[in-house]
Parts: sequence; C-alpha cells; structure tokens
Amino acid sequence: MAVLIILFVGMLLLLTGLLLTPLRLAIDSIRGVYQIRWYGLATLNWLPEESPDMLEMRTLFFKKRFNLAAHISQRKPAGKPAPARKSRAKPASSPRHMLKIALAILKTFRVRRCQVNWDAGDYVLNAWLFPVCFFLNRFPASVSVNFNGQCDIVLIIENSAGRLLWAFLKSSIFT
Repeated sequence: MAVLIILFVGMLLLLTGLLLTPLRLAIDSIRGVYQIRWYGLATLNWLPEESPDMLEMRTLFFKKRFNLAAHISQRKPAGKPAPARKSRAKPASSPRHMLKIALAILKTFRVRRCQVNWDAGDYVLNAWLFPVCFFLNRFPASVSVNFNGQCDIVLIIENSAGRLLWAFLKSSIFT
C-alpha cells in the first residue's frame, strides 16, 4: 500500500512539474537564436546559418539534427484514397465561443522582451515612422527606426502548459 502511495505522489509531482515548467519562444536576430524551449525537457532550434530548413532537437537524452526538405521529399506518393465514410454530425461550437477560448488562451502568453529596430530603406518613410515609434515606446516594447540599414528583432514570449490548460478549461467548460 505504501508503494502505491509513493508512486501516486511521485506521479502527481511529475505532472505538477510538467504543468508549471515554462515554455519559451525566443527570436533574436542579433545573436541568431530562433528556438522553442520547454525548460528541463526539450529544445527545438532553427539553424538558418547552416540551411534555411535545418532544425535541431534536443531532449533529455539525445540531440538530433534534421533537414525538413529531406523529410518532405522522402514522403511516398499517396495510394488509393480511402472510401468516404458517413460522418456523424458534430455539435458545432459558435464562433463567439471559439473566439472566447482563443482570446483566453492568448491572454496566458507573457511577452518578456520585445525589441524591434527597423529601417524601411526609405528616408522619408523612416522620418514619418520616427514619431510613431516614439509613441509606441510608451508601452513595454521597444520600437525604434534607424537610418543606417539595420533590421533587428528580439522577442521572448513565455507560457506554461498549466496556464494554457487552465485558460482552456475556464473558458470552455466553466462558462
């Protein structure tokens, strides 16, 4: 009996850890970092320096690089299509309800850093955008226009599986 209790508590702690561990999307064109990371579990990196379609996946026990174009070209052509089945009528959710769920999920994302440095390549357009960027900088984001050809973006967004699950349940089941 004690073994079952210890096993149950261990599984409960593992599930709690998975739900509370942060997920992070990081885009940094200055350093060349493009990744999705679930802390302690897995990281997916896009490596545009090597190839525009090269991905690297790291988990707890292994690391693998794969080329998306190679995987797409290795697909076998589709054979005969399966016969069409009669589908049951599913109860359709209203568009308003789907929008409410989408907004609730969108609100769970936290923007940790947003920095945009942009040059349109046109001095007149840059001059017109300069005051717009001045007013946009009153928000937590940093938006700037430069006149020397630099285009950079740094964006870090965090979330957790627990917040996503809670927002979905709260907006779809409890209301």
